[in-house]
Amino acid sequence: MSPTLKQYVIALYESLKNEKEIDQKIFNFVKVLKKNNDLKLKNKIILEFEKYWKKEQGIIDVLIKKIKPLEEEQKNKLINWITTHDLQLINKKIKEVKIKEEIDKNLIGGMILKIGDSIIDGSIKKQLKILKEKLI
Repeated sequence: MSPTLKQYVIALYESLKNEKEIDQKIFNFVKVLKKNNDLKLKNKIILEFEKYWKKEQGIIDVLIKKIKPLEEEQKNKLINWITTHDLQLINKKIKEVKIKEEIDKNLIGGMILKIGDSIIDGSIKKQLKILKEKLI
């Protein structure tokens, strides 16, 4: 029985985390994939490995959708909020926040945050929708 995708990812992470003989370890890992007839999983393993590695290292990706770019002070406040709050979205100590901004002209105001795999919708459009549902 072949290992699961998650088992492959964890095994690869564990073997590479000490950063010694990486080339040989990757070569051996690919040999195991080939032996188990699982080379077809290589792209999924790479994507999941990146997520797992970032999680283990305390690195979190944050996508901010807003009508206009955040000012530096706003970014710093957001980073501070993310790193000081015990977010249920993350179960590791946050050491680094990587922010990517996306301008969304469809927003009226507010912002939408994608933190890891979770979304926090603080847009005015969402707030109006909630208000409408409460009034009806």
